[in-house]
Formats: sequence, structure tokens, C-alpha cells
Amino acid sequence: MSEIEESNDQLGRGLIKMAIIAFLHFV
Repeated sequence: MSEIEESNDQLGRGLIKMAIIAFLHFV
């Protein structure tokens, strides 16, 4: 369970970073 949660955390952070980068590019 912990390993899956950690991978999900990393994926979530990656998506957030991509969203922020895309937002900064559009602004």
C-alpha cells in the first residue's frame, strides 16, 4: 500500500508541475 501511495504522490506532483508550467507558458 505504501509503495502505491508513494507512486501516486509522485504522479500527482508531476501533474501539478506540468499544469503550472503549462499555465505559465499560456500567461
